[in-house]
Amino acid sequence: MKIVWNNNALESLDKNIDYLKKKWSTRDVEIFLDIVDEKVEILKSFPEIGTLCEFKPLLRQLIITKHITLFYEIEIDAVYLHLFWLNFNDKEDLQMLLS
Repeated sequence: MKIVWNNNALESLDKNIDYLKKKWSTRDVEIFLDIVDEKVEILKSFPEIGTLCEFKPLLRQLIITKHITLFYEIEIDAVYLHLFWLNFNDKEDLQMLLS
């Protein structure tokens, strides 16, 4: 199955990488990006691996690390990546972003 990155997914990943660069070493950020790549590859073969999102049931969520969760949607021919969320942020903000 193909993976489609929407603009929000790209922007949120970049924003989270900027945040992580302030907190982590360069090597740790590289490892994080490798984990993102691995998880996205897994989604190609096993798109239903993530759990259903409590705020928006059409979306699924996949924990990338304990710090970041990916929100995505499964369509017939593709997996659409919507948002990389820093798990320490306010859940109310997440609800607003996903609505």
